[in-house]
Amino acid sequence: MTRRIKWHVIPPIGMVLVATAMLTACSSSGTTPKTDGGVSATPTAPHSTVTITLKDFGVAASLASAPAGRVTFVVQNAGAIPHEFIVVKSDLAPDQLPQVNQKVVDVSKVQVVAETEPFDSGKKQELTAELQPGRYVLLCNVESHYISGMHTAFTAVETR
Repeated sequence: MTRRIKWHVIPPIGMVLVATAMLTACSSSGTTPKTDGGVSATPTAPHSTVTITLKDFGVAASLASAPAGRVTFVVQNAGAIPHEFIVVKSDLAPDQLPQVNQKVVDVSKVQVVAETEPFDSGKKQELTAELQPGRYVLLCNVESHYISGMHTAFTAVETR
């Protein structure tokens, strides 16, 4: 006697198996991700991107704050002349940084976290910095640009 497979039963069983596999694959266990060696991986810190526009004579940031950690500044020189970009950690107001002869910020008296060299009009540079929680000043320190208003406040916010 030959046994016949009931083909009308196979599709529902197949769908149940596929659904179970999908639910298992998509479920979250709430645990820390594992590396290939079975060791818990450290979750990565937030990485933010902030667009900076340098113009004659101002600094505009797409965000006034970002989570502390790795921050990439995408800096566009939209001015007619060369500018540079400097990130300074400071609790001082953006227009109150120490200066040399009222022409440039005295970088020997502030905490420079990251900076670019001056770059031409129409050019773009990227600068990545590891920011600790706190207040920062974003500025251009080409002679007389800072005192002409090329600075803005920025905050790195502690995350938990």
